[in-house]
Amino acid sequence: PKYPVLNLSHAVAVILYEIYLQEILHGKRAFSVDLPSKYEREAFLEYILKLLNYIDYPEHKKKKVLLVFRRIIGKNMVTRGELHILMSFFRRIYLRTKRESS
Repeated sequence: PKYPVLNLSHAVAVILYEIYLQEILHGKRAFSVDLPSKYEREAFLEYILKLLNYIDYPEHKKKKVLLVFRRIIGKNMVTRGELHILMSFFRRIYLRTKRESS
């Protein structure tokens, strides 16, 4: 009552604590993220490599590009659905460029 404004960081801490309690006490998962499997992540990187090979990307730069995509997938907690959308996007690019060059 004396201090009606709660600092944002304190409010977040209280909410996260309540979520934690729900998970511990009731076994409820408040947030679940469907992360891609290692196989799916590797399949995505294979698409990228296929595309790099197809467009004759410089050999000495391919490793760096793959590393960047690997880091993007790892750092941003890309969901399984998001990864499949990216795979579909790159697959369409690959197929279209292949069709247009034939």
